[in-house]
Amino acid sequence: MDKQKVVNYIAATTNFYGVVPYEKLAEIYTEQTGHQVSAEEVRMLARESEEELDRMFVWTGPEFLAHNAIIQKGEAEIYLEATKGKAFYVPQAEELLRYSDGKYVEMTPQAKALETFAGKRPEYDDEEIRKLMGWVRSAANQAEGDAFQNLIHHLQVGGYPGKMDPDDFEDLMRYAAHMFNHVRSWALRGHTPYEMGEEILLGMPRPELDEGVQEKVDYILALTHLWGIAPVTKVREVFNQQNGTALADSDFAAVLKDPSAAEWLDRGFVHVKGDRFIHEDLLDPEQYEYYSKQANGKPYYVPGKEELLRYADADHYEDTAELAAFRKFAERKLFRGEEARAINWVDYAQYLAASNTPPAQAMGLLLDDEGIVFDDDRQANELIGLFFDMVNATRMWENRGHTPNELRESGPLKVLSGGAATGGGQPVSEKVGRNDPCLCGSGKKYKKCCGK
Repeated sequence: MDKQKVVNYIAATTNFYGVVPYEKLAEIYTEQTGHQVSAEEVRMLARESEEELDRMFVWTGPEFLAHNAIIQKGEAEIYLEATKGKAFYVPQAEELLRYSDGKYVEMTPQAKALETFAGKRPEYDDEEIRKLMGWVRSAANQAEGDAFQNLIHHLQVGGYPGKMDPDDFEDLMRYAAHMFNHVRSWALRGHTPYEMGEEILLGMPRPELDEGVQEKVDYILALTHLWGIAPVTKVREVFNQQNGTALADSDFAAVLKDPSAAEWLDRGFVHVKGDRFIHEDLLDPEQYEYYSKQANGKPYYVPGKEELLRYADADHYEDTAELAAFRKFAERKLFRGEEARAINWVDYAQYLAASNTPPAQAMGLLLDDEGIVFDDDRQANELIGLFFDMVNATRMWENRGHTPNELRESGPLKVLSGGAATGGGQPVSEKVGRNDPCLCGSGKKYKKCCGK
């Protein structure tokens, strides 16, 4: 056993997770180094190295290791309870071992954006910027309290409101919140608030991009929103066909190296998985596998440039005649003049249709959402028929942007009719809402809050 390497892993995993059981540390070390080590061997070495580990902010307990900050505040049990049942995110060895330095902060695109802002507006030097990022990371590590309030509190403790112009501090809050969302958190066992759907949402203008970069970003966003899964080769092909260019796949991969462009994709709910761009709703492995299998072999729907680029807006969907008929029925027969309620309800119905929620479940969710009771069976049947019509005219990820009607004669696809069952069976996402901040003021997305 390489004792110094084990000590480095002890420091790194403790700084990364805040609290880590000896068994998990032994598992990570064995998997990443190829050298078997037991939990008991790690425990014994930790006890022997207490003085060295204390300088690395590590407390050695009988069952687990913890960061000194957690122990000093008496919060070990709080973190154990907050992380109970959560999966560990384990980075690659090279990245994980960087955390053996207790002051290390991962320079994500969001952290770099905060660094750039703090260096230009308040004109902070490197040391002050390092301290600022430390406060943001500390806020993200909190196991209790509201995320937004935790961030405000830590910036107040750092004294930033008092030493900045109010407008500058407001902008600082936005950049800090964006970084916060991508900090690997003790309370989330190394996952980020963004990955766990617990991010802070604050309105912040997106950074300006060079015209050439903006055009590529718009195509990536649009095609990912339309298809759910957009291979980089297909994005490049569509871009070249519609713009008369001869760009290579590498030109689109290079976009990801631009922190500002990466921020645009991030805020447009687009992620990268290998050589594909994927929507954040498909980050779940089961969802990704389902849509990949369903879309396999189907042609891609590619509208003209003007219509395609409307999909760069994550909330854009085609306002079809079928959707208009469904909306008209809802406004006149169900909500009787309550336009706002009708619009929100129809928006929800469109979301369920686009995500191909099984019809019976979709109708149940829609009726429960507003406590709708039909006047008679005729009204119920009319609504069901209009809903199926809308579904069949809706562009779906599992059809690579085509509607069921457009693929009617393509083989196994089933077009719905009143009372018909889909050939689905996919796992249904619990994220049943829109991507806007929730109106309750929680700072979370609607679909992560009141829209659950």
